[in-house]
Amino acid sequence: MINKLIFLAVFVATFFVRLDAIRGNNLPFTTDQGRDMIDIRSIAIGHKPRLIGPTTSINGVYLGPFWYYFNLPPFVVSGGDPASLLTWQIVWYQLVGLLTYVLSKKINPTLGFLAAVLFLIMPLGFNTSRGLPRRGIIFDHAARLQYQPF
Repeated sequence: MINKLIFLAVFVATFFVRLDAIRGNNLPFTTDQGRDMIDIRSIAIGHKPRLIGPTTSINGVYLGPFWYYFNLPPFVVSGGDPASLLTWQIVWYQLVGLLTYVLSKKINPTLGFLAAVLFLIMPLGFNTSRGLPRRGIIFDHAARLQYQPF
Protein backbone atom coordinates (compact mmCIF):
# COMPACT_ATOMS: atom_id res chain seq x y z
CA MET A 1 0.00 0.00 0.00
CA ILE A 2 2.82 2.38 0.84
CA ASN A 3 4.40 1.71 -2.59
CA LYS A 4 1.17 2.75 -4.30
CA LEU A 5 1.05 6.00 -2.34
CA ILE A 6 4.69 6.77 -3.04
CA PHE A 7 4.20 6.00 -6.73
CA LEU A 8 1.12 8.21 -6.86
CA ALA A 9 3.02 11.06 -5.18
CA VAL A 10 5.95 10.70 -7.61
CA PHE A 11 3.57 10.45 -10.58
CA VAL A 12 1.69 13.63 -9.67
CA ALA A 13 4.83 15.54 -8.64
CA THR A 14 6.76 14.73 -11.82
CA PHE A 15 3.72 15.61 -13.94
CA PHE A 16 3.40 19.05 -12.39
CA VAL A 17 7.16 19.67 -12.41
CA ARG A 18 7.23 18.92 -16.13
CA LEU A 19 4.24 21.18 -16.78
CA ASP A 20 5.72 23.95 -14.64
CA ALA A 21 8.91 23.88 -16.70
CA ILE A 22 7.00 24.94 -19.83
CA ARG A 23 4.72 27.47 -18.14
CA GLY A 24 4.52 30.75 -20.01
CA ASN A 25 5.63 29.13 -23.28
CA ASN A 26 9.14 28.70 -21.92
CA LEU A 27 10.14 26.08 -24.44
CA PRO A 28 12.71 25.82 -27.20
CA PHE A 29 11.33 26.22 -30.71
CA THR A 30 13.94 25.77 -33.43
CA THR A 31 13.80 25.42 -37.19
CA ASP A 32 13.22 21.66 -36.90
CA GLN A 33 10.15 22.18 -34.73
CA GLY A 34 8.96 24.96 -37.04
CA ARG A 35 9.28 22.68 -40.07
CA ASP A 36 7.38 19.95 -38.23
CA MET A 37 4.62 22.39 -37.31
CA ILE A 38 4.33 23.49 -40.96
CA ASP A 39 4.08 19.85 -42.07
CA ILE A 40 1.46 19.08 -39.41
CA ARG A 41 -0.42 22.22 -40.48
CA SER A 42 -0.43 21.03 -44.09
CA ILE A 43 -1.99 17.75 -42.92
CA ALA A 44 -4.58 19.39 -40.66
CA ILE A 45 -5.55 22.45 -42.69
CA GLY A 46 -4.41 21.66 -46.21
CA HIS A 47 -5.66 18.06 -46.04
CA LYS A 48 -2.43 16.80 -47.60
CA PRO A 49 -1.53 13.46 -46.03
CA ARG A 50 2.16 12.73 -45.56
CA LEU A 51 3.65 9.38 -46.44
CA ILE A 52 7.19 10.26 -45.38
CA GLY A 53 8.36 12.05 -42.31
CA PRO A 54 11.02 14.66 -41.72
CA THR A 55 14.48 14.37 -43.18
CA THR A 56 17.36 13.00 -41.19
CA SER A 57 20.91 14.32 -41.20
CA ILE A 58 21.61 11.86 -44.03
CA ASN A 59 20.48 13.20 -47.40
CA GLY A 60 17.69 11.14 -48.93
CA VAL A 61 16.86 9.30 -45.68
CA TYR A 62 13.55 10.19 -44.04
CA LEU A 63 11.88 9.28 -40.79
CA GLY A 64 8.41 7.83 -40.85
CA PRO A 65 5.32 10.05 -40.73
CA PHE A 66 4.24 8.74 -37.32
CA TRP A 67 5.55 11.88 -35.57
CA TYR A 68 3.25 14.09 -37.62
CA TYR A 69 0.15 11.99 -37.06
CA PHE A 70 0.96 11.50 -33.38
CA ASN A 71 0.99 15.28 -32.90
CA LEU A 72 -2.03 15.98 -35.09
CA PRO A 73 -4.73 15.75 -32.34
CA PRO A 74 -3.22 18.40 -30.02
CA PHE A 75 -2.41 20.60 -33.02
CA VAL A 76 -6.04 20.55 -34.16
CA VAL A 77 -7.52 20.98 -30.67
CA SER A 78 -5.24 23.90 -29.76
CA GLY A 79 -5.32 25.62 -33.11
CA GLY A 80 -1.61 25.08 -33.71
CA ASP A 81 -0.14 26.08 -30.35
CA PRO A 82 3.35 24.51 -30.00
CA ALA A 83 2.96 24.29 -26.21
CA SER A 84 0.02 21.91 -26.67
CA LEU A 85 2.27 19.47 -28.52
CA LEU A 86 4.72 19.53 -25.64
CA THR A 87 1.90 19.05 -23.13
CA TRP A 88 0.70 16.09 -25.23
CA GLN A 89 4.19 14.60 -25.12
CA ILE A 90 4.36 15.07 -21.33
CA VAL A 91 0.99 13.36 -20.87
CA TRP A 92 2.15 10.36 -22.93
CA TYR A 93 5.43 10.19 -21.03
CA GLN A 94 3.51 10.05 -17.75
CA LEU A 95 1.15 7.41 -19.14
CA VAL A 96 4.11 5.24 -20.08
CA GLY A 97 5.34 5.56 -16.49
CA LEU A 98 1.93 4.41 -15.29
CA LEU A 99 1.92 1.55 -17.82
CA THR A 100 5.37 0.52 -16.63
CA TYR A 101 4.10 0.40 -13.06
CA VAL A 102 0.91 -1.51 -13.82
CA LEU A 103 2.48 -4.13 -16.10
CA SER A 104 5.74 -4.60 -14.19
CA LYS A 105 4.03 -5.06 -10.83
CA LYS A 106 2.29 -8.13 -12.27
CA ILE A 107 5.73 -9.69 -12.63
CA ASN A 108 7.10 -8.42 -9.33
CA PRO A 109 5.57 -5.61 -7.21
CA THR A 110 8.97 -4.28 -6.15
CA LEU A 111 10.22 -4.34 -9.74
CA GLY A 112 7.15 -2.48 -10.93
CA PHE A 113 7.52 0.19 -8.27
CA LEU A 114 11.24 0.74 -8.83
CA ALA A 115 11.07 0.65 -12.63
CA ALA A 116 8.21 3.14 -12.79
CA VAL A 117 9.61 5.54 -10.20
CA LEU A 118 13.05 5.51 -11.79
CA PHE A 119 11.50 6.03 -15.23
CA LEU A 120 9.50 9.01 -13.98
CA ILE A 121 12.33 10.72 -12.10
CA MET A 122 15.25 10.08 -14.45
CA PRO A 123 16.87 13.36 -15.50
CA LEU A 124 16.90 12.40 -19.17
CA GLY A 125 13.12 12.15 -19.05
CA PHE A 126 12.85 15.71 -17.77
CA ASN A 127 15.14 16.92 -20.53
CA THR A 128 13.20 15.19 -23.30
CA SER A 129 9.89 16.54 -22.07
CA ARG A 130 11.28 20.10 -22.05
CA GLY A 131 11.38 20.44 -25.82
CA LEU A 132 9.71 19.20 -28.96
CA PRO A 133 12.33 16.93 -30.48
CA ARG A 134 10.89 14.02 -32.39
CA ARG A 135 13.58 11.87 -30.84
CA GLY A 136 12.07 12.51 -27.38
CA ILE A 137 9.25 10.11 -28.05
CA ILE A 138 11.69 7.23 -28.54
CA PHE A 139 11.84 6.71 -24.78
CA ASP A 140 8.09 6.23 -24.69
CA HIS A 141 8.24 3.70 -27.53
CA ALA A 142 11.15 1.84 -25.97
CA ALA A 143 9.25 1.53 -22.71
CA ARG A 144 6.11 0.33 -24.51
CA LEU A 145 8.00 -2.19 -26.63
CA GLN A 146 9.19 -4.12 -23.61
CA TYR A 147 5.59 -5.23 -23.06
CA GLN A 148 4.81 -6.28 -26.63
CA PRO A 149 4.35 -10.04 -27.06
CA PHE A 150 6.72 -11.53 -29.60
